[in-house]
Amino acid sequence: MMLSTARKPEGGFQFISVRQLCAVWCAYEIARIRLIDVRVWFAVQELVARRCQLRPERRPTYTCDELTRVVGGVGNVSASLRRLKASGLLSWAPHAITFNLSLPEQVSSALEPMLAQITNHNRRVPVPRRLLRFLATGCTRVLLATVLSHLFRCLYYRDGQCHPEGLCRASWVAAVFGVSERAVKTARQRLEALGFLQRMETAQWVLNRYGQKMTINLQWVGRPLPEAPHPEPVSELAPLPAALPPELAPLDSHQQLPTEQKNQKPAARRLTGVLSTLFAQARDCLRAGTALPIEPEPVVTRTVSAPAREEPRSTPVLTQTPMLAPRLQHVTLPDLKDTERLLTLYTQSVQAKLIGPSEAERLTFVGLAQHVLAYRPENAGGLFRHLLTRRCFHFVTQEEEDAAQQRLKQHLYAVRGSPILQTLDPRDRFGIQKMAA
Repeated sequence: MMLSTARKPEGGFQFISVRQLCAVWCAYEIARIRLIDVRVWFAVQELVARRCQLRPERRPTYTCDELTRVVGGVGNVSASLRRLKASGLLSWAPHAITFNLSLPEQVSSALEPMLAQITNHNRRVPVPRRLLRFLATGCTRVLLATVLSHLFRCLYYRDGQCHPEGLCRASWVAAVFGVSERAVKTARQRLEALGFLQRMETAQWVLNRYGQKMTINLQWVGRPLPEAPHPEPVSELAPLPAALPPELAPLDSHQQLPTEQKNQKPAARRLTGVLSTLFAQARDCLRAGTALPIEPEPVVTRTVSAPAREEPRSTPVLTQTPMLAPRLQHVTLPDLKDTERLLTLYTQSVQAKLIGPSEAERLTFVGLAQHVLAYRPENAGGLFRHLLTRRCFHFVTQEEEDAAQQRLKQHLYAVRGSPILQTLDPRDRFGIQKMAA
């Protein structure tokens, strides 16, 4: 049973302001940071919460190894910290951590409209530490938005007590965080299945106007461990019946076979047919020794008009028109499918300062093309151009990035006769092929 109020959630909590939580979300939405950076940010909050009761004479020490363990051992923690520092979301030092020193203008401009839609945003939220570890180990974009929205609407700290009840509409979450309302409902059902949220009985008029009443479980134990598979019961088969010895039929040698000959009754007399008449005539002729009279039938010659012979038509030779060079102003579907044309577009994008020249950003560029090809829109080139100019690189999934990496390896290293391999020494060429494999 969930507690209505408690002094603190089970496992402790960390005070985080609504403004800080919204700033992290806005920086992620405008592609200043990545989803792995959001996980690192929550992991840093957990490191600070671990040292909340440290004595004043002792100085805390923070290490990247401890941060990597909280995140789950994935991603480059140092790179995430650099992006978080550049976005003004935290300041990392071995003995001191601070949050939200000075936000860039781009993050601040996206933060203010979001805070205007949140009532009582000038407060701190007692975020459970178990929830911090849950978010640090990984969650999807919609699940993160659903968790933050229910923290804003359903978790308060008043008079030394945590109040975990509130009203939250899925349409409000979709409007504030810019996600799908249907996806929010699915994410909320998942949080209910995990035991973090529980629906309360709500009047219909309240449900229509303010949304579903929800309660946050202050005794939540965190991500459930996978259950051990139970051995399936072995179904017992019914025993086979005992095999009976074969029995031979008794001999009937004492019975005598009938000696008389029995004829069937003749069939009723009917009119003879053509074949019967011919057979009867042939039998009579054979008995009399005469020949069977056969009248010669007239032979009818059928005239068939042969079609005029047609001259073979000459097959027109199709000439392939050469494709135009890829242009960033007009991206086509073949440009996204052909890796060489796609890399030409990447060079033009670097010159237009839409993306950087590093290998990681080249991988992101190809991953964005893979995302558009997987989505299969009617105007694939237009969608790719739109996502590129708006720097919506966070839409690229891990599977699409892996496919892009394999695509680059296949184009640059693994293809036999590649121009890059032809220019290398045979020993270096073998090393590159072995590395790509």
